[in-house]
Amino acid sequence: MFNKEHNFIPVKALKHHWTQPFFSYMETPRPDYGIMLVVNGQIDFVSSQKFTLSAMTGDIVFLPKNSYYEARFRIDLGDIDNYLINFESDMDLDCAVPVLLAENASFECIDLFREFVDKFHNAESMNLHSKGLFYLLLDSISNQKESSKAVSDKILNKAINLLRNNFDFSISQIAHECSVSESGLRKIFNDKIGISPSQFRLKEKFNKAKYLLESTNLSVSEISDKLNFYDSAYFCKLFRQHTHLTPKQYRQNKKL
Repeated sequence: MFNKEHNFIPVKALKHHWTQPFFSYMETPRPDYGIMLVVNGQIDFVSSQKFTLSAMTGDIVFLPKNSYYEARFRIDLGDIDNYLINFESDMDLDCAVPVLLAENASFECIDLFREFVDKFHNAESMNLHSKGLFYLLLDSISNQKESSKAVSDKILNKAINLLRNNFDFSISQIAHECSVSESGLRKIFNDKIGISPSQFRLKEKFNKAKYLLESTNLSVSEISDKLNFYDSAYFCKLFRQHTHLTPKQYRQNKKL
């Protein structure tokens, strides 16, 4: 959306307060493009391809034209409010499912979004001023997107280094060292590499265990302690699930 030259034309600005559990575009496709700011609560977007995107307070979501999806509102968690700007483009924005444009958007993004919706809420037509303000909003979202990517990459690299070298640190401690919440750290890992921090750490432990079994004479119990497992029996159980071999069998095979 931000990588090519497009002519964007805002069509309508809307405020929503949801009391029903969902709104569906599963039967008929979405008629225009949209960007949505989640003002309160959580909204899960489930596409016809079974793809799910969860957006929470402060997140900005791109809603593609001609897409099929269902917005599910987590009214069990409290009030659900959102601002929506529908727009058109002179070129096809190649996307089939809702996309998160900005997570925990900056104050600048949110203020521009609120200003646009407050000024043009339910307006019958848009003018030059509305288009200019819309472009300012898109530029702010683009800058936030690049900034967020750089920050999340930095957090991921630091967390990976800590997870590889501090098997005794809890995930909460790792998150604290990276100046991010535990849930935020899990989201970065899932978004970037498709697994949780705990799953990444376990993979690193098994890799280290294999290396120690191959290259040292440390006992299974010593390796278990070194890698901070609860006890050697638990280590052996997980190792066998991972490799289909006991640690002793793995060592014997590697020495053949």
